[in-house]
Amino acid sequence: MPAKRIITAALPVVLFLCGSLRADTVNLKNGDKVEGKILSETDAEVTVRVQVTATIKDERVIKRGEIASIEKVQPDEAAWTAVANLAPGNDSLERDDYGRVTDALHNFVTTFPQSKHTAVARQRLDQFIADERRVAAGEVKLDGQWLTKEQVQEERVQVAGHILFNRMKRASAAGQLSDAMATFAQMEKTFPGAASYPDAVEFGRRILPLLKTAVEQRQAQMKRRLDDEKTRLAASKGAEHDQLDALIKMERTTTEAAIANLEKAGVKWLPLQPANEKSLSSLTSLVASETTRLNGLPADKMHESVKATEQAAAALARGNLDAAEKALKDATSAWSANELTKRLQAKLVEARKAASATKAATPTPTPPPPPTPKPKPASSSNTAAAAAPVPQDEGTPFYKKPIILIVLAAVVSFGVIGGKMLAKKRAAGESEPE
Repeated sequence: MPAKRIITAALPVVLFLCGSLRADTVNLKNGDKVEGKILSETDAEVTVRVQVTATIKDERVIKRGEIASIEKVQPDEAAWTAVANLAPGNDSLERDDYGRVTDALHNFVTTFPQSKHTAVARQRLDQFIADERRVAAGEVKLDGQWLTKEQVQEERVQVAGHILFNRMKRASAAGQLSDAMATFAQMEKTFPGAASYPDAVEFGRRILPLLKTAVEQRQAQMKRRLDDEKTRLAASKGAEHDQLDALIKMERTTTEAAIANLEKAGVKWLPLQPANEKSLSSLTSLVASETTRLNGLPADKMHESVKATEQAAAALARGNLDAAEKALKDATSAWSANELTKRLQAKLVEARKAASATKAATPTPTPPPPPTPKPKPASSSNTAAAAAPVPQDEGTPFYKKPIILIVLAAVVSFGVIGGKMLAKKRAAGESEPE
């Protein structure tokens, strides 16, 4: 899947464009106010287009004598209201969305060059254009940080899950609870192994009670609206009755067709607006079943798995392969769908192979030769002789060697001494009387 289409559905720019448009206000003498778009004015009356329901607009003609004052919204203010929320956020948009955003801001800048909002609009336009170039090059911005194309490709599942979780939170903050759960369903279907999935599960648990309350409120509103329509139809006559009846039926038909198209497209979470009895009943049933299901998911174990994968990644970075292997086993045991464990497992296998190859390529070192034994120290009586050994020349005849000469000299000396002693003994013997 190309990096530029990380997620299957484009970010709904309608979230930015759905700010309530500022309207002209006709203040009546009886204290009422009529808000809408002033279509025409004469000396006798003022014609205003008013919003009857979310999809029905009507024209109301007000006599001048009933009007206390008129407050008109300047054209640039009305136009700015429609684009005021178009500002770069912490996350980048889908590539296709940038065109719609930049077109809207460009139209405002060129149409109202003198507006007090033009400088801000132009600054935002330039920033969106710069961001669009980076997205076109394969980068993605998450939480204010830009990821390179290579990072996006490697972390595709994690990046996409993070984007969807952020979208889920934005929809919830805007009160679009059904849309938030629809985004969760998309994450669960396409990227259930993302590290942000357990966070999304817990967030969904918090949304569902709020959505249940919103559905109940919408059901009560629908009942009041139906009663009001019956009352208005009963009070109207002739052409006015026919026109109002046609508008009500048209709105009902349009809403039913929209809901039917969503169901045909396989949309799980139908919108709260537009809504009818069928969509609200569907939401009531779905909220109940999903509450039971999400409460049964082991989010705590998933969090443990995510933490273990972080420990495994750190151990791999340090080269501690045994610790990385143990952490990955713990992560997989806690949550087998964790996508990061699979990628880290592959990296661990490669690290093991690289370590084995390095060990095999390293030559066995040659043991050093045994040390030459040191001579034993000589005793004190033989120190002089040991300290000055007589060198021997193997080429000298043995009878000329110093040791032989010393021995011969000693023999001769002993012979001479012995001879003298023997001669004295004989002389002493001869001199004794008989």
